[in-house]
Amino acid sequence: MRPKAFASPKYLADLSELVYQRRGGRLGAGLRETAREIGISAATLSRVERGGVPDIDSFRKLCLWLDKSADELLGLRKGNS
Repeated sequence: MRPKAFASPKYLADLSELVYQRRGGRLGAGLRETAREIGISAATLSRVERGGVPDIDSFRKLCLWLDKSADELLGLRKGNS
């Protein structure tokens, strides 16, 4: 069973779900290997999967790994400030 996400903005829940799905939806399975592939620590990956806030560098690496723009993950639109 997937752990509950922390109370967080919608983008964090979406990020958590995307990371979880991309990793295969298996708790613990390949966590360290996936974190190495992304270039972040296993603790950071686990925290993000549970809805935690990544630091900016980890967020950038997650965006690259997910092949998504930061704007897309944050729900921003061109021209919005």
